Amino acid sequence: MTEIIKFDMNDIIPGREEVLRNQGVIPGAVLEDKIRDLLEQAIREFQSLAEPVGVMKEVSIGDFKDIYKGEGRNDEPTPVADIFPKADCMALFAVTLGQKISDKIDQHFKANNFAEGCMLDAGASAGADQAAEIMQRMYEQEIAERFDDFDAIGVVRYSPGYCGWHISAQKKLFGFLGPEKIGITLRETYLMDPLKSVSGVIIAGPKEIHQFENNYPCCENCDDQTCLERMQALKNA
Repeated sequence: MTEIIKFDMNDIIPGREEVLRNQGVIPGAVLEDKIRDLLEQAIREFQSLAEPVGVMKEVSIGDFKDIYKGEGRNDEPTPVADIFPKADCMALFAVTLGQKISDKIDQHFKANNFAEGCMLDAGASAGADQAAEIMQRMYEQEIAERFDDFDAIGVVRYSPGYCGWHISAQKKLFGFLGPEKIGITLRETYLMDPLKSVSGVIIAGPKEIHQFENNYPCCENCDDQTCLERMQALKNA
């Protein structure tokens, strides 16, 4: 069953540190008044313009095998290819902040308000990630009762375009999930409209399936290595 999710705005407003981190500002740094004003303006614009909504649908391992393959352009091997066959259950998801906030970012840049545009862009990226994180937590809550020992289960999301999963897989993901229901469409380049959208798969299974050595071919070109933080968080949970 496809589930449409409406978000409480208070749940997805990005934290100021997350916005600044997306701007390359070190946590705890002393901010100039101008930066602080830009940050507060971006938060206000986010609150007035974001229209967050999501869609989620469970998918079988068999169906996801075809979705993951996409157009056959994935790296070999990849973490996701090794993880999903060991899953207990999984769901496809997509979330968006809507078109208004993307349009406002474009307006800032077209008006040469680059500082304002960059700060709002950073805030919208953080907010979209927060919405995706909420989708993951919601799926955790939905499936918890299926397991006798849910503490041993890891629930982690993965997205096309990362970890060697080629972005062209978006086409089959969209065909199965239907994010058009919430206003998300796919460009010929496989980028989403509105741009401040996130899609992917949420995989639930024994925590150890999400633990891997970051020595895959895709890891060589990865700049952020956020998987290391995620794996550590699973170990500590």
